[in-house]
Order: sequence, then C-alpha cells, then structure tokens
Amino acid sequence: MVNKSLKKSLNECHKIKNGFTLIEILAVVVIIGLIFVLVIPKVTNSLKNKKGDVDQTTTNIVISAAKLYVMDNTSKFERVNGNISCMPVSQLVKKGYLEGPVKNVTDDVDITNKKTVQITYNKGFIYEMVDSNDCLAQETKVIRYFADVLVRKANASNINSYSSGDSHQMYTFSHPATEQTTALTDYRFIGDNPYNYVEFNGELWRVIGVFTVENSSGELEQRVKIMKNEFLSETRAWNSSDSNDWPNATLKTYLNGDYYNSLADASKPFIDDVKYYLSACRTDAGDGSAYYSCERSNIGYSSRVKNWIGKLAIMYPSDYIYTFSNGVDNPCFQDVEDCSTRGGVPTKSWIFNINGNKNQWLLTLRYTSLTGALSINNSGDITGLSSVILKKNINPVIYLSKDTAFKGGTGKQNKPYKIKINQS
Repeated sequence: MVNKSLKKSLNECHKIKNGFTLIEILAVVVIIGLIFVLVIPKVTNSLKNKKGDVDQTTTNIVISAAKLYVMDNTSKFERVNGNISCMPVSQLVKKGYLEGPVKNVTDDVDITNKKTVQITYNKGFIYEMVDSNDCLAQETKVIRYFADVLVRKANASNINSYSSGDSHQMYTFSHPATEQTTALTDYRFIGDNPYNYVEFNGELWRVIGVFTVENSSGELEQRVKIMKNEFLSETRAWNSSDSNDWPNATLKTYLNGDYYNSLADASKPFIDDVKYYLSACRTDAGDGSAYYSCERSNIGYSSRVKNWIGKLAIMYPSDYIYTFSNGVDNPCFQDVEDCSTRGGVPTKSWIFNINGNKNQWLLTLRYTSLTGALSINNSGDITGLSSVILKKNINPVIYLSKDTAFKGGTGKQNKPYKIKINQS
C-alpha cells in the first residue's frame, strides 16, 4: 500500500515537472482566442464611440458659434420660412467665433474648409452641420418685397374708431375710378404716431403708403411712397418764373437734378420714373377723397399738362388730408380748413407734425390760376393764395422701385425699416 501510494505521488510530481500537456495548452489558446473575439471588438467600439462623442461635442461647439453669429448679425438672416443660409466653419474661424483649425477626433481630418453650418428658418432657426457643397446646393433666399410686407400689416378700411395709439400700421382705402385712373386700392399710414420710419440714403424718411402707379412704360405697379422726414435745409420757390408749369419748374429741375445727384450712389437704384398727376384743384375741394379724385382728374387750366413722369416730386394734398381719416380727426378730413378755425392746429397728423407750423409746398396746381400752387400753411390749412415764386419748405417725395425688398426693422423711429434692392 505504501509503495503504491508513493509511486502515485512520484508520478504526479513527474507530470508537474514536465509541464502542461499539448491538449491543455491548446485548450488555453482556444479560450484566449474566444476572449479576443468576444471582448476586443466591444472595447474597440467603445473607443470609437468615445471619439464619436468628442466629434459630436465639436459639432455642438461649431453650431453654438453659428448661433452666436446669427444673434450678432440678425439683419443678415431674415425670418422667412424656407430661407436656407450657409455659414462655413472657415468663416466662423475667420470672424473669431471659433479657434482654428477645427478637426474631427475620429480621423484627425481638418474640417475647417469642408464643413458648413446650414441654417434653415422654419418658425425658428434650425442648425445642422453638413458638407459645404451640400449646403450651397440647398441655399435659398425667399424675397420679401417691401410693399408686400407693409400691405400684409394693413388694417381693414372699415375701422372708424381710431384714436392715437390704436394702431401704428397702415389702413386700407378703396377709391373709385377717376378720369386718369381705374378704381384702385391703396394703403396709408394715418394718425400722429405711425410706425412708418424707413432708412433711406443714410437718413430717416417716412412711408406715406403703398400705391398702384404707372411706370414709365405705362404698366401698373405697386410702389411704396416715401418722403423725407425733414425739410430741405433751404426754402425754395415752386417755380422762379412765376408759372405753375411743373415740367418746367425750377423745383422740379432741382429735385431731379442737383438734389438727385447729391444722393448716395447706392440710393439711386431705389428710384424709378413714375407718373405724377398734375390736375388743378380748388382750395375748397372737400375731403380727402375729393382731393384724391381732383388730383387725378382732367381738370386743368389753360395748356397745363395733366401728368408728368419723373423721379422726384412733392406730395399731394390728399397725402396730407388722409392722415386724418378713419376717425383720426373727422372735421380735418372733411374740410382741412376746420383744423385752423378751432383755435388750434391739427396735431393728430404725422405729416403736419413734421411740418412744425411752417409753410410747405404741395404738387397740385391752383385751379383758375397760372401762377398758383397749393400749399399747407402754418395753421395746417391747405391754401392756394401763394404765387409759386415764393419760397417755402420742401419735403422730397419718391416712389421706391418695385424691386425694393424688406431687410429688417419695425418702422419705429429707433428701429426704422431697412430696405435693399433685389439683385436677382
């Protein structure tokens, strides 16, 4: 028994001394291989995911930089559904919103000149990092024309309870056909404090309204009519030759010559030739509607022309009187002379507030006179007693080109409308 037990122990020691058997070694190798097959891919994927997380963080940083750029440059990104803008990563680096180069962690590829933040507006800005070429293929700009933007804000014409502050936008007016026009609808700013400021020629101008006018080719177009928010620095005669012949008037020549040439080159494309009406009116023509019809009638005196095509002029009597309409100041609208016979001045009109109790020339001729034109006197009344050789204040008026697009702003004095010419 002792010998057999000792022999078994000796055999076990001999086995240990000689190491593992081949079968045992192969078994270990198989087990280790299985571990590699099962575990290593998971480790690799985990590492890749970690790198992917870092890439997503990079994307988030780039998009945050793009959002900051949009906030700092709101005028370049119009809030119009369907607009797609491209903000290249390289531009964000160039403008200091990112530090370059910007690289992917997974492959160490520099994306600075390859990737773009695609900015889509759909009831809010949506940001996405895409290949630059893909964004350029999608980039679109929905053009909002200035006239359309204003008209969509206009109130209905049946509002008759206006009081100061009720609305700062335009009101809608329908006019019957006249001898020179078909039946037309226009849109006017009324009252004493409308939001109708617009930046033009580096100055503040005011929007009178949106009107359908004839261009130089006789086509009807919807145009925005604006006037300078301040008088010209010098008073001027309507015509120094004492004749109410507008096509040959010195004021017409000055506005369409020296004054037009003094405008910034970037402002001139906004101004096109359109038809202005020159029919003669009595000073007691009636309410704003009566003046409107008279201005566009065939009423004349002697050989005076009934209309003229040009770039710059001055406003009609109806432009002024309609600021009192829709309940703003009914007596003034019905007969503007009443404004000066009630012991005060018509302060509810934004045009008269610009006037500031000063005499101002109007475009319309005085009926039965070869030397008179209508004007607003310092009491707010329309008068025709003055000869055109007298010097009075001037507010230049233009109709903006139909290609004038909306750029931004609210129309408030501290945030005027901004406009641009559509180049497409």
